[in-house]
Formats: sequence, C-alpha cells, structure tokens
Amino acid sequence: MWIDERFEYGETRMIALAPKTETLYYVAFVDRGNVRRIISLRRANRREVKYYVQNF
Repeated sequence: MWIDERFEYGETRMIALAPKTETLYYVAFVDRGNVRRIISLRRANRREVKYYVQNF
C-alpha cells in the first residue's frame, strides 16, 4: 500500500494491490473518518503484476 502522489487531489489517496483468487487487483481508495471509500477498482496491468511479484 502506498500514497498516490501523481496529482493534487485535496485528500490523501492510497493505492493497494489486492490478490483475489487468481487475479490481482489495483485499488485506489481514501479514508474519510470511519469510512473507506473505493475510488477505483480494476485488474492490475502487467507492470503492476510484475511489481507485486518482485516486492511481495
């Protein structure tokens, strides 16, 4: 999990790579109080899968 610093969003957005069965997902989310709001959920691309395999 890491902070998404690509743009100035006005809030701290987080990125995570989440394995589910045989698929790896890329999740962008923000915590607002006691609620975690998912901004984006998609299949990880080849570059993200490679990063996950090398680092986790």
